[in-house]
Amino acid sequence: MMNKSATLNPLEEAKKLYKQGRLKDAAFAYKRVVDSDNENVDALFGWAYVAFDRGNIENAERLLLRALQIAPDHVGALIKLSTIYTEKGWYGKARQCCNKALDVEPDCMDAFNNLAITYIVNHEFWDAERIAHEGLANDKDCGMLYQILGYSKLMQGHANEAISNNKKAIKLLPPEKKARAFRGIGVVYADIGDRGNAERFFEKAIGFTPEDAEAHYAYGSVHKYELNDAHIDSMKLLLSKVEQTSLDAVYLNFALGKAYDQIGDYDQAFTHYAQGNFVWRATFEYSTEFAKEIFSKIKKTFKKGFEASQLKPRKSDPTPIFIVGIPRSGTTLTEQILQSHPQVEAAGETSYLDDIQGKHHFGDDITKIPSEVLRSIRDDYLVRLKQHAPKGVFITDKMPMNFRLIGLIRLLFPQAKVIHCRRDPMDTCFS
Repeated sequence: MMNKSATLNPLEEAKKLYKQGRLKDAAFAYKRVVDSDNENVDALFGWAYVAFDRGNIENAERLLLRALQIAPDHVGALIKLSTIYTEKGWYGKARQCCNKALDVEPDCMDAFNNLAITYIVNHEFWDAERIAHEGLANDKDCGMLYQILGYSKLMQGHANEAISNNKKAIKLLPPEKKARAFRGIGVVYADIGDRGNAERFFEKAIGFTPEDAEAHYAYGSVHKYELNDAHIDSMKLLLSKVEQTSLDAVYLNFALGKAYDQIGDYDQAFTHYAQGNFVWRATFEYSTEFAKEIFSKIKKTFKKGFEASQLKPRKSDPTPIFIVGIPRSGTTLTEQILQSHPQVEAAGETSYLDDIQGKHHFGDDITKIPSEVLRSIRDDYLVRLKQHAPKGVFITDKMPMNFRLIGLIRLLFPQAKVIHCRRDPMDTCFS
């Protein structure tokens, strides 16, 4: 009897190998096709997918650009290239790819999704929401765009809308993609302090995708562990299967650290916390000396007399209330207390001020910035803030790390209130 695979042409064979998860073999198979026909767009596109899945982002980008030279309107290549550019932080290029894909295929939901993501990762949640609504006008049953809306609403502090949009996503997404939406709902409940519902939805996420380390971590953050808890064994088994230097290993080690701490096995807890921190520390750069230099410049810049550069407040503007301090110092509780006043509305944690001032590449002396630039920054920030609370007289922004920007805050908003939350340093660090 003839082997069925023998009847496949080389391109079909490569696709079959990719579907089977045999990425190395698929890469060689696609390469053979391209070697015999260097203008085979489907082979270049498939090979790029394999390269991307193997972590070779640069090669994937090169292959996609080759494919687009031959077929400039290849929507799939444009979408995948936008994903790569987003990962690199090249949001302008990513948006160009998405917009071109939409020019070719106006109802391409993947293009709307990727375009919205470029705004989400840049903390422009209103724009992400706008793109999601534009896509849903073309296809009201697109689950992934409801997911985008759910996350955007969560980051804007609208818990109920975040939950309802994620629930719509769950109804519409295929089973293999429902887990993230369940996790999204769990995050909302955890954020508003409803640990019971948070645990329930995180558990559902794990049920759909048992290998989702982030879901296990989220579940562990709200679950109360007891001796012989089955979830500990589940996480240990999953940890044994993942790459030990991966982000999955970080999530699982932190979750296991918390679990063992809760059941009183402090040696195991310390081991897992230490391993998780060791891997996590390798994912970012930090220099104590650089931090000291930054704070030294802040002290020198905002010395006595800098107030002369302050903008004059306008009567029509709301009064921002900046709640600052070290994370876990009580900023959330402070915002909740203030929000109980009828004239105060909450914007939650926004990165708006940091994002806006970061675009201007200030020199050492921020007080020498032209007043027209300061006005532009002020107006940009207030537009974003008022989207959270159009009628708010006072609007809270509880991004704790804004303590670094109090000098800038005083320049932009002399009328602003700044609340510095302080807590015993040891309690803060343990929390």
